[in-house]
Amino acid sequence: MSQAGLRVGGLHGLAINGPRWTTTTKGKEQSGKVPEEAREAIARAGLPLRAPFAEYSTAKISKAFEYQARKLLAEGRIRARYSVHDLRHAFAVRLYKATRDVYQVEKALGHANVSVTETYLRSLGEDV
Repeated sequence: MSQAGLRVGGLHGLAINGPRWTTTTKGKEQSGKVPEEAREAIARAGLPLRAPFAEYSTAKISKAFEYQARKLLAEGRIRARYSVHDLRHAFAVRLYKATRDVYQVEKALGHANVSVTETYLRSLGEDV
């Protein structure tokens, strides 16, 4: 999610075929290359590579993430509590910083218009 800007709702239908992933979220198909780090994490978790989250609902994935974030916060390993949607925002900021192209970020996130994308980038404190 953090490397592709995926919505948590897209994980249930995520399909990995070779080096690429595809999913449909909010009626839009998204695809990309599977980072090796993600491939390794899926293997470590003992999930099937072809459809790692097929057995999990969006709510279950969100709750598991929130549980882990609370645990990491209590252990002092992170400084703030995060949600799965925060990963999407982080992806948007990283991509914008790398490209300085708000339209590329809009396309990568599957937004209907650039004004939604701009709200994701407000944390930068600059006009985009």
